[in-house]
Amino acid sequence: MNQASKVDVCFLQETNIPDFDLNKAEDLWGDKDVEWTHMNSNGACGGSVILWRRNSLKLILSFKGEGYVGVKVQHRGTFINFINVYAPCNSGSRREVWRSLIKLKKKVVGEEWCIGGDFNSTLFKEERIGISSGRSGRESANFMNFVEEMKIIDLPSVGGRFTWFSGNGQAMSRLDRFLLTENLILLWKVDCQVVGKREISDHCPVWLKVGGKDWGPKPFRFNNGWYKHREFDSFLKKEWGLLSVRGRGDFVLYEKLKNLKLKLKDWNKEIYGWIDLSIEEKIDEQHELDQFLAANTGSNIAEVVEAGRLVADDI
Repeated sequence: MNQASKVDVCFLQETNIPDFDLNKAEDLWGDKDVEWTHMNSNGACGGSVILWRRNSLKLILSFKGEGYVGVKVQHRGTFINFINVYAPCNSGSRREVWRSLIKLKKKVVGEEWCIGGDFNSTLFKEERIGISSGRSGRESANFMNFVEEMKIIDLPSVGGRFTWFSGNGQAMSRLDRFLLTENLILLWKVDCQVVGKREISDHCPVWLKVGGKDWGPKPFRFNNGWYKHREFDSFLKKEWGLLSVRGRGDFVLYEKLKNLKLKLKDWNKEIYGWIDLSIEEKIDEQHELDQFLAANTGSNIAEVVEAGRLVADDI
């Protein structure tokens, strides 16, 4: 998940993992340079996790509240509060989340904030289609008041207009985003937030593009199912033994791993029949259908919705 893009922090939601532990954290992160905090499943919330790079951020404390989990870390002398929000569907409960976070921020001075996740609210009417305008208008006003009170900024987004799509294609909204304090935006040189392509979820991933660094998915997929194939261990040992590279220790390791990755790609194509390529193609197809729905609301889209359902089943 993190090696190629050098992610420093990652928010996950709907994990549905009852006993989150070190092994699961390292599995998701991809190496041992990770710390985490999590909130177990509770009602409609399937569980939330914050993962961060241990060598980049020093943990000061972790905290939880109704609808969110957070950590305060220190990075190069700056205290930063990361909060993963999974806001309730009930509007009254959401307002309680906003009040709780505002109260939390008022207790400290001179700290930075990065709040992200599923806010179950939109800021502007253009960010929601297929929902009662009266209800969404009131919710947007409450959410906007929260953003202004917190003094946090909603950065421009690229990649997609909406982050959530209903199963029938009749409703779509921008529910997921990051909100940051101005100083943190300047400190990180944040360019924008990117709406990615969704897979089997009804939500799209969102990440920050920071100082030319892309916090997106790694280009090479490592399939954990490979471990279960009876020939994988012997293949790995054989190919590693055949790799011959001369030079300094760190250079040798880097080159051998790079060459091994190519061997793994070829092996995966041979054994699994281009499954990764098929997945990528289906994700692209799902993204194109989402973009069509966003641009053609109000038209007869039954066929597009059915096509989207079939693509999701294929993925």
